[in-house]
Amino acid sequence: MADHDITDAQLDSALAHLNEQEPTMTQQAFDNGLTRLRAATTETAAPQDELHERRHRRVRPAMVAAASVAAVAAVAVAVPLFSTSNSAPASAATLLENTADRTTDFAPNPYRHITIREVGITVGQPGNTAYRESTITEQWTPLDPTSTWVLRQQLAAPSQWLAGRAGAGAPPAPMVAGTYKASCGRFSYTAGVDRCAQTGWDNPQPSFIKTLPTEPTELFNRLVRDAGGMKPAAIFDLAQESLQSGLLPAQNRAALFRALAKVKGLTVTSDRVTLDGRTGTGVGVRIGTDDHEIVIDPGTGNYLGSRVVVAADDGVLQAGTVRQSSSATVESVSTAPTA
Repeated sequence: MADHDITDAQLDSALAHLNEQEPTMTQQAFDNGLTRLRAATTETAAPQDELHERRHRRVRPAMVAAASVAAVAAVAVAVPLFSTSNSAPASAATLLENTADRTTDFAPNPYRHITIREVGITVGQPGNTAYRESTITEQWTPLDPTSTWVLRQQLAAPSQWLAGRAGAGAPPAPMVAGTYKASCGRFSYTAGVDRCAQTGWDNPQPSFIKTLPTEPTELFNRLVRDAGGMKPAAIFDLAQESLQSGLLPAQNRAALFRALAKVKGLTVTSDRVTLDGRTGTGVGVRIGTDDHEIVIDPGTGNYLGSRVVVAADDGVLQAGTVRQSSSATVESVSTAPTA
C-alpha cells in the first residue's frame, strides 16, 4: 500500500461522513479513522463498497487540527504487545454466542476506568522516515455523566526512529500528554464537546442504552441502520466503540455479541491473541487487504482490545503484519483522580 499526502479535498470528503449525533472520539477511534482515510487515498482502485467501508469511520471536528499537523500515515506495527497463533478455530457465530452466555456485569461502582495502550509505527511522507510510538490513554467515566470526567494521556516511551529511516531531530510525539478534567466530559483537548448531550455508540449513556433492543435480530437491524446500510466494517466499528466504552450493561453486551454473529463476512481471524499478558480470540471483518479485529475473552465476555492486521500481501506489507494495535482494560472503580 503506497503512502500519499492527504489533500484538503480528501479531508473534507471524510468529514462529510460525520454523524452529527456522535460524541467526541477516543484516541483509538481517531487513529483508526485516520488509517482508513489514508487507505482510501491509495492509487490502486478498490470496489466502491470497500471504499465506503474504509471511509466510514468519522473524523470529528475536534481532532481535525491534529490530523492536519501530523501529516503521517500509519503503515505497519511490529507489536510486542501482541502474539498470535492459529489452528482450527470455532466459527465466529458460535464463539460470539458462547461469549454472550458468559458476559457479566461490572461491579456497581460510580466510575469506569478505561486504559488503552497503543503501539504503532508511523511512516512520514513521502515514506522515507519511520518511527515507533507507544501511548497510554486513560479515562475515568462517571456513571452519572454530569459528574467530573478525567482524561489522562501519556507516552509509554519516547518515539524512536527506526534503524535506517531516521529524520532530522527527534520524531514527533503522537499526542499532547496531559490530564484533563471536566463535567460532562467537556475537555479542552476535545474542544469542549458535551458528552452529556451527545450520546451514541461510543458514549452509550443511559438515555442511549434505553433505545437499544436486546433481541439480537432487532439490535442487528439497529446496527445496520446506524451504520448507514449493510456495511460490515461500519457495523463492526460501532460495536467496537461501545464495547471499549465500559458503559454497556451485561445484558446489552450479550445482545451485541449475538447481533455481531449475524454480520456477513465476520470470521475468527486469530484463535489465540495475547494482549498485554491477557489471551483472547480475534473476531473481525476483512476490509481490502486488512483484517480489522476486536479481541475478546470468550471465557468472561470481556473486551480485550483491537488490531488491524494485513491479511494479504499488498505490495508493501506482508501478510501477518500488524498495522495498529491496542489493549484495553475496563475496571469498575470508586473514585477518579483529583490531581
